[in-house]
Amino acid sequence: MNQRLRSVVFLGLVLATASGLTAQTAMPAWFWKPLGPGWCEVFAKSSDEAVQAAAFVLTAYSRSNVLGSFQQFFDESLDDRTWRNTDYTYNFSQKRATVLAQHLEVKERYPVNLYLREYVYLVGPQVLESPPKSAPLEPTALARPEWADVVGETRAGRLRAVGDFTLKGNPSDAWVKAEELAVFQLLRTKQVDLGRVTRVDTDGKADSYSQMDWIELNFAMADIRVDGRWVDPQSGDALVLVSAPEASIRILSP
Repeated sequence: MNQRLRSVVFLGLVLATASGLTAQTAMPAWFWKPLGPGWCEVFAKSSDEAVQAAAFVLTAYSRSNVLGSFQQFFDESLDDRTWRNTDYTYNFSQKRATVLAQHLEVKERYPVNLYLREYVYLVGPQVLESPPKSAPLEPTALARPEWADVVGETRAGRLRAVGDFTLKGNPSDAWVKAEELAVFQLLRTKQVDLGRVTRVDTDGKADSYSQMDWIELNFAMADIRVDGRWVDPQSGDALVLVSAPEASIRILSP
């Protein structure tokens, strides 16, 4: 039986956003590196929550369907481009996620927001030894990755895409959104139809315009992988690189 969950639930990172908090950029070394099969990083408030979240992420990234719509609104006066009124779900096997959770455990955790008591957890299979603890690593210690400007490309048979989101607020929320947008960008590379409406308003003093884009989605996807994370020092945005075999992302019939 499939479980219909909104994207933020699918990512297993449903956390309150604390506006006005200073974003934290230092993370354990394992947070910045690609993980092996069966491993996952999640934001949570407890070990039990982290294991369940990781099970959902690993199951959904392994194989799921995406249905719904995305809407992006741009207002020149706000100089802000954000996706709003999004309504989409990831369908995947609840049974598989429940079984998988029984074989996962927390390997390490690192505090991200002490005010909200949030941590980033490293979760992996129970049968493997825990990795050695890693010291916090600031993104300024990382060289600019070659994928930072990737929009959508194929390399070695894998389609790659990058998502970004501001770190001005709660860091866990930023990393969740960046990863979510990266997965969305993977889907956009499949040449889905993009609807657009542009409105021009003239108030007698200056011209301004607003624009809305929307996409209807019905996709199958499999073998999604997080291949890297980085913080852009100029924009202060969290960047996440994801990839999937190009053939594993398929547009389904309406």
